[in-house]
Amino acid sequence: MQSEQLRNGSSVRLGDLGMMVLQFFGGLVSVLLATILGALFIGIGGLSDEVTGLAVYAGIILALAGLAWFSFRRRAWMLLIGGITGAALQWYFAHEYMKAPI
Repeated sequence: MQSEQLRNGSSVRLGDLGMMVLQFFGGLVSVLLATILGALFIGIGGLSDEVTGLAVYAGIILALAGLAWFSFRRRAWMLLIGGITGAALQWYFAHEYMKAPI
């Protein structure tokens, strides 16, 4: 990794911070994509809203389980943190939408 010297004399590794940011957004995007794919592939069998809602939850659970497994194996905790953030954002926006639908 490449390090630079700051004005106060301490060195900082720019590559580590960049990898952490990429892992965070990778976890965030993987939960969003798993939710969409869960709604499409699992929910396509039933045309009701209940089945599609359950498929969305199944996608979130499968994505978080996969990210947790990968994070524990590789010690890449930012993937799991990004996934949890993505799931929390989805829950928040769904909750706000249910209060006042468009």
